[in-house]
Amino acid sequence: MPANDSVIDKLCKAADNHGDDAGDAGHTVGDLQGLLQLCWRLMTPAQKEAFVASPEVEDVVDLGARGEYSVEDLLAEVEKVDR
Repeated sequence: MPANDSVIDKLCKAADNHGDDAGDAGHTVGDLQGLLQLCWRLMTPAQKEAFVASPEVEDVVDLGARGEYSVEDLLAEVEKVDR
């Protein structure tokens, strides 16, 4: 991997390699979910709000939440939990 790849690129590649080596893409997904959960625990309340309000999160919620919740619901949850 080139030296100029970002830390995130390297972590994603490591997760991909884990899935490839295990012959199960579930390992890739699990690794990335674990890293995302760790990042969330380390974020300040303001960082969590900015993350949830981002267009990238909105896209994922619009495409995958199946109407069960909205970005606004998630923002309200962040505000309630982090008080």
